[in-house]
Amino acid sequence: MDDVVLPDHQPNANPLSYFVETQNDGALISWAHAVNSKALLKRALSEKQMMLEADIILSDSANGTVPIMAHPPMTHSDLTFDEWLMGVIPARRGIKLDFKSIEAVPPVLERLRVLEQQLRFPVMLNADVLPGFDSPTLPLDAEHFIRLCKLMFPRATLSLGWTTAFRPEQRVGYTWSMVLQMDALLRRLAVDAPLTFPVRAVLAVKGIGPLRWLVDVRSATLTIWSSLGDAVTENDILLLRSQFPHHQVLYDLPAPLRDSLLDHKDLPQAKLSEENLRPFAKDFQPDIWERMEEDDGRVRLGTQSVVLYLPQAAIISRIQHRADGEQCMLLTGVVHFVKNLEAAPTPTDVGLEILIRATPDRPGLAAIRAYLSSTGHMELENLAMPHSKKELGLVHPQECFRFSLVDLGAEKDVYFEVASGRCDGVFKE
Repeated sequence: MDDVVLPDHQPNANPLSYFVETQNDGALISWAHAVNSKALLKRALSEKQMMLEADIILSDSANGTVPIMAHPPMTHSDLTFDEWLMGVIPARRGIKLDFKSIEAVPPVLERLRVLEQQLRFPVMLNADVLPGFDSPTLPLDAEHFIRLCKLMFPRATLSLGWTTAFRPEQRVGYTWSMVLQMDALLRRLAVDAPLTFPVRAVLAVKGIGPLRWLVDVRSATLTIWSSLGDAVTENDILLLRSQFPHHQVLYDLPAPLRDSLLDHKDLPQAKLSEENLRPFAKDFQPDIWERMEEDDGRVRLGTQSVVLYLPQAAIISRIQHRADGEQCMLLTGVVHFVKNLEAAPTPTDVGLEILIRATPDRPGLAAIRAYLSSTGHMELENLAMPHSKKELGLVHPQECFRFSLVDLGAEKDVYFEVASGRCDGVFKE
């Protein structure tokens, strides 16, 4: 491997700005994973890997309880954290410290604080702080971890993830409930540090929509990782690469997957196989929508989706379109009603209102109201005509609803159709 360029940076630097030869492409960042022994550290440094990831626990020694480099269930190591750090500082590689116990956090952060002037390279502080889907592993205390990092070593990138478990038959990946819980946590604790979200590749490929929204609204990156035994394919990695800007994703992958990624990193999305191009909802176009009132956090616009928080939130189209009888207006989309785990219980009848046909004399008011509830109930109403509300029936609720609203123009009909189904699958009326 050629020598890497090592400029002088702060520990909260983005690895892509530190390793300038990557040209802002996360696929070109090289990783050494689980560098938890003297031999592995020597090897990683000799191979001039850009980022070194290592695990930290506390262990009893002759000198008392000290942080060491080990991944549970291992409880011993030939390398203390202090020795590890002293080996990395002269090489000025980026580091990702993966905390496996909350007790190990304070002594490590204190050592980083003391040596901060020597840390002229990217530093990531990593912990699984929220529970993942059906994972038996307990997360670290999220608030305690984040508050310690903000207090003791605020100039670092926070790498915050979910606990994971994977079974071959598992269909669920990272869900909207999971990413909304993460976003709410960060908002509640007023986190303003640079962020990356470590996600397991085999689960990330099943949660592209929610993850894309999260990195958009948080101006963050993903760090996609994988274990050797995971059922993740080359096609999965290429699909993930095709769905995110190259500067938004780092790849900490086993050698076979990383080699394949590098071999195909310039493959255009159009060249991907049909197996790769699974259906994703891309109806939302953020550039034609804006918030109706000052931003108070209830409207969270991403590049492919928007989250509207209760009790009431709204967006309005920037485009003034009026169906005139010759050209109809077609509005389509997918809506997913998600339980917010961070909020108080919500009413059972939560719904989406779509308002169209603003009148010339009252441009802020709509004439037609279409309504879809989280239970699948549909209504269509002409607000200018009393008692015009039509009950359109009930669609069996599933994960998501796909809607279509067609306006044929003044004095003509408006059609509101809804189908339900999986968010990444087939919709049925």
